[in-house]
Amino acid sequence: MNWNYRVLKVYDREHDSYYYTIIEVFYDQAGRIEGWVKNTQPTRWEDYEGLRQTILEHLPVAFQQPVLIEVENEKLVECAD
Repeated sequence: MNWNYRVLKVYDREHDSYYYTIIEVFYDQAGRIEGWVKNTQPTRWEDYEGLRQTILEHLPVAFQQPVLIEVENEKLVECAD
């Protein structure tokens, strides 16, 4: 199973506005989104090299793909943003 970080546009009902966050998204063998981790906060690492690899290699990929938005039943779809 492949995974990467993606940008997620989230609607905040309390403030009637949107915000953006980074999430982990998992894909099936055909490249379709199979699942994702809510409330991902990639802000803590066991070691320096893990932090470095995440920042320099993994996070930039999130900005090279379309923004996602959650629709019914926790399904993610690409949105025009």
